[in-house]
Amino acid sequence: AASDVYKRQELGRLGFALHQFQKTAIEADRRETDLRISNENLEKARSELEQKATELEQLNRKLKELSITDFLTGLANRRRFDEALDTEWTRAMRIGQPLTLIMIDVDHFKGYNDHYGHQAGDECLRKLAAVLMDNLSRTSDVVARYGGEEFSVISAYTDLVAAQQLAQRIRLAVESLALPHQNSSFGIVTISLGIAVAIPDRTHSTDDLIRAADQALYEAKSSGRNCIKTASLSAKVTA
Repeated sequence: AASDVYKRQELGRLGFALHQFQKTAIEADRRETDLRISNENLEKARSELEQKATELEQLNRKLKELSITDFLTGLANRRRFDEALDTEWTRAMRIGQPLTLIMIDVDHFKGYNDHYGHQAGDECLRKLAAVLMDNLSRTSDVVARYGGEEFSVISAYTDLVAAQQLAQRIRLAVESLALPHQNSSFGIVTISLGIAVAIPDRTHSTDDLIRAADQALYEAKSSGRNCIKTASLSAKVTA
């Protein structure tokens, strides 16, 4: 009888232990499931966060591009022009290489707008912008809408001969568009161009280069338009 009682007690203890083990196993399984779900949720949250970060980066990049882009032509705007000219001036001064600036003005553009309307004028500027982009010497060149009907080209490592060739290629490309212009003596849309080429040094600045190119542009317009002129600053500027 005592042995039966002992056996029942042992069976009871084993049963209890088995029950506790099963309970612990179920709890461990539940915790493992919860942990897996938590990890899955964490991974999903991390993935969504990375996606949002990428979208934000793309948005910021697009906003930056918009802030330096001319809305009408898609070219660099005046802000981008200023930044690029400062950067290229510093680089050219450091390595002792020439820097070219070409200022471009659409001939008799007010007369074009007066005759054809501002919408046609805007379309004309867009077409000219496309021509400028298509005729750059290299991908590093920067073409900008400087203001109104005036454009500019910044070309690093470009000497006077190459600058004149680039300017002539642009002038002829615009001429070949043959856009009708009844208020011009040429009968078509043309441009005038002023070139300044400098090997930058510390005695001059980007403002000096701009003034030289502007002076050359003024001379081109005073000489009958649809032509190219150059201007010099000093011995450091090739003209």
